[in-house]
Amino acid sequence: MKLWSPTSTTGTSSQCLLVGDIGGTNARFAIANPDTTGFSNELTLQCQDYDSADIAINAYLEETRAAQPDIVCIAAAGPIVDGGVRFTNNDWGLEESALTRTFQGAKIKLLNDFEAIAYSIPHLSSEDRSPIGL
Repeated sequence: MKLWSPTSTTGTSSQCLLVGDIGGTNARFAIANPDTTGFSNELTLQCQDYDSADIAINAYLEETRAAQPDIVCIAAAGPIVDGGVRFTNNDWGLEESALTRTFQGAKIKLLNDFEAIAYSIPHLSSEDRSPIGL
């Protein structure tokens, strides 16, 4: 199941896809290409250094000089309820509606971090996997 659909008709997307994984200790961000696997401009920020997830996201965009995203997809350490999350191991919260206001026109998606991992499984190669319990 795709969470977004690139609109480019040239076979390559010009869209900026901001991806993030926010937990209790670290907020990891990168820019991904909706047309392929992989990402660039990876940066890990310490959650304790920022007052909110919004501030951390903006700090990432400023530090990496990334374009304003057309798509924002954040995996969060906590349950997603009514389009928002209260993080399990820090006092941050994040709402899809707030991200929509911040990134006007962008497609926004919040996922639980375990849900995000499940979406990645079909894209793993044999080099990415190893048997356990043998």
